Amino acid sequence: MSDTDHGPFHSERGYTIYRDAPRTNGAGSNGQGAADGGNTNNRRTDDRERANGGNGQYWKRQSGGHSWDDPDWSILDDRRGELPDFPMDTLSDPCRGWVNRAAHGAGATPAHVAAPLLGTVASLIGTARRVRASRSWTQPMTTWTALVGLSGTSKTPGIDATKRALSQIERERRSEIIELRRAHEGRVKAAKAARASWKKEVESAAEKSGTTE
Repeated sequence: MSDTDHGPFHSERGYTIYRDAPRTNGAGSNGQGAADGGNTNNRRTDDRERANGGNGQYWKRQSGGHSWDDPDWSILDDRRGELPDFPMDTLSDPCRGWVNRAAHGAGATPAHVAAPLLGTVASLIGTARRVRASRSWTQPMTTWTALVGLSGTSKTPGIDATKRALSQIERERRSEIIELRRAHEGRVKAAKAARASWKKEVESAAEKSGTTE
């Protein structure tokens, strides 16, 4: 759109952008005074009126008029347009098959299942693996994901598809997890005892050194 174009501009994302003509002290952009400026305002009024259903409802609402029988539906416009599909071809064949089956069972799109899956897998890897972009730059396998959508668009069922798998693994490995936790707590206590013993040895060595001097 050029600098001289005014009025509504219909974008590829499905919403309308209004660009007002330049104004100087109330005059129109062509310097012909208020009369031509009024024509410009009328033209913009007609454009906005058509965009809001016509019949003067736009200016009726803007001037304070309100009716529950004629709500302004434009406030529900999320203005996001068409979103790209999730790149399923980036997943491995077994993973892609599972995502498609889980999405079908959850009544959601594959993206609703794949995005939480990637975030969950990244959290399970944690700091056990890191990506090395250069010799001086490494990054842990941390991926933050989020599902954004209106209520009722299957966000929770998409997330639960992965959460149910984690819950099943946790139930099956409960006894093993308890043993691992107990072993970890034992190592922590042993490390604390070793540190306390080391501190005593250092303090004793420092006292002997001071006595010798």
